[in-house]
Amino acid sequence: MKRLKYEPIPQMTRAEINSAILRDDSERLVYAALSAAFYDDDPEWVQNVCVRLAEHPNANVRGNAIEGFGHVARIHRSLHACVKPLIERALYDEDSWVRGKARIAAEDVTHFLKWDFALEHDASD
Repeated sequence: MKRLKYEPIPQMTRAEINSAILRDDSERLVYAALSAAFYDDDPEWVQNVCVRLAEHPNANVRGNAIEGFGHVARIHRSLHACVKPLIERALYDEDSWVRGKARIAAEDVTHFLKWDFALEHDASD
């Protein structure tokens, strides 16, 4: 089993996040959604970043963007309705790590915003 290592989320400026998105810099995008969620106080802007990255080809970028929705729900107590289908799709993502991030985000959104998700636990995860 691969050992996970904690890495602090670097604080990125909006310019750095936008630049990483424009360059499709996966090494920076892995941190972009979480950095936005933790350090930016504009939930609209953070949601837009997460929406842009929620279907990224890189599973780490995609999973962290989905996780970002949960943080927005927890910190700002709001999300746009367009986010729900993104989380629902991620619950069935091909990557098990993304599915796990989606379950956590769905649980956070359910708890803080009272949205309803059909959360089935997959024994293979």
